[in-house]
Amino acid sequence: MLKRSVATIGLAIPCLVLSVSAGAYQVDGLMSDWGIQSNFAPGPSVKHWTIEDQFGNSAAYLNPGYGGQRYDAEAIYMDWDATSLYILLITGLPPTETAYPAGDFAFDFGQNGTWDFGFTVRNRAGIGAATLYGNPSWRYGLWDAPNVLAANGQGANVTAVQSGTIVGHGQLAYPNTPISGLGDRPRDTHYVIEASIPVDAFVFGNQDFWGANGPTQKFDLQWTMLCANDLITVDPPPAAHVPEPASLLLAALGLGGVAFSRRRGACAGKKRSSRTGTAAGILT
Repeated sequence: MLKRSVATIGLAIPCLVLSVSAGAYQVDGLMSDWGIQSNFAPGPSVKHWTIEDQFGNSAAYLNPGYGGQRYDAEAIYMDWDATSLYILLITGLPPTETAYPAGDFAFDFGQNGTWDFGFTVRNRAGIGAATLYGNPSWRYGLWDAPNVLAANGQGANVTAVQSGTIVGHGQLAYPNTPISGLGDRPRDTHYVIEASIPVDAFVFGNQDFWGANGPTQKFDLQWTMLCANDLITVDPPPAAHVPEPASLLLAALGLGGVAFSRRRGACAGKKRSSRTGTAAGILT
């Protein structure tokens, strides 16, 4: 289920970090330009991420539903530059899944449950992939609450865009190339969904959701599959809350490496802690 755990990988003195500009990301479904390690941790230049790796057979509980490794939403990463927002997601769900395939990326600016934008991952009837929709209508998953199926078959969690106003187009890669060597069970297979979205497309009506320095308000980015057996979210702060470099340097000198973590509910003894991170020690 959507959860905001909090962690950092330690404060780093900015002048000592050899960062890579966000423009270096290639939307090719590969993890190398994100610097992702075997424990799912990203490289130092990645701004925000959440890691919620789980495993198990098809009967294993995820949250809010079941499905084990195949339906696990394992990690999501976000970065941006002056022109584009970049997203990389790791999941156990292959692009060939037909019963409950991948859903779309959902954006909730203001964190008020409205899900203002949807970026599509797959072609569906009347819907093209790699398209940003404003004010979308949504398809919903199977669950009303953790382990509680919706009585009418339409649960509480948005999964995929059904209609809306097209406000932009981006790039998307979802290769059918299994990846292994990650997490506590390195033989398990994983798949990557990678996307880029032009930031000037986050406008609807008379409201601009993205400014010169980043998002103009706090937001959630969420992903799940059509059944919503497992959800993952990341919630970066608005640009106005990002400290100036001098503040980051003072914090780094004063605090050094600090880490905070909060553990997500266990899944039959097969669940790792949920970790959300932000670069340069910014907490959300």
